[in-house]
Amino acid sequence: MSYATSPAHTVFVVLTIISSVFVRLSPFPDFYRIYKRKDTGEVAVLPVVLLGMNCCLLTIYGYLVNNIFPLFFVAVLGVVTSSVFIGIFYKFTPDRASVRRVCAANLLIVILVVVYTLVASTSVTHQSRHGVNPTVGWATIAGSIAMFGSPLTTVKKVVQTKSAASLPFTMCVTYAVNCLLWVVLCLLAPDKFVMIPNAAGAALGIVQVILCFIYRPKKSHSVQAVSADVGDLEIQPQSQNHHKLGSDFVAFHSPTI
Repeated sequence: MSYATSPAHTVFVVLTIISSVFVRLSPFPDFYRIYKRKDTGEVAVLPVVLLGMNCCLLTIYGYLVNNIFPLFFVAVLGVVTSSVFIGIFYKFTPDRASVRRVCAANLLIVILVVVYTLVASTSVTHQSRHGVNPTVGWATIAGSIAMFGSPLTTVKKVVQTKSAASLPFTMCVTYAVNCLLWVVLCLLAPDKFVMIPNAAGAALGIVQVILCFIYRPKKSHSVQAVSADVGDLEIQPQSQNHHKLGSDFVAFHSPTI
């Protein structure tokens, strides 16, 4: 019995699909807060844009190698969810020009890969189908590594501010777990173009999770202003001995009342 048809392979396919769905949905808490607050805060859009670009490349690769389930399926889901998250960020960010530039650069990469795939598949480049797959596979590896490492662009800020608020903790954890599952799955059904980026992603994800714990943002305790309420005001009778109270005098309520 081959590994590809073994019960272990089936189990890890299911686990990988579940974890991949969580990866695609992991930005939801951050972007839901953006939607509720009408402000992007410290959330960065680059990881989500790279996730969308990587999912586009995986969609192409999954189709070429006939890996419709799980690879093609979870990649299409990632394209959809990333588009929604980018739309939410774009709506509430004050710097829409930067978002357009980042999206345009990543879209250009996807278009180039699509054009190459279409041209090469029609034998214009005199490549066979088996020759096209590795090229698209290497492009997928590059996109995956960029996606997994994108939160590290904020590491300098994290170290300087001693706060990991700009690191998407939920995404880092889900990426690390998901990548480890993909690595195991690729050991059972070998595919180096899926295994290599996920091995790198697992390592990067673990590093990012460690940074999140080391520089965990502290909860801010706001100072509450003391406001006087009319109901709390009391008229104090003047002392009969007419002693003048000093400027340091403070009236306290009896603790027994």
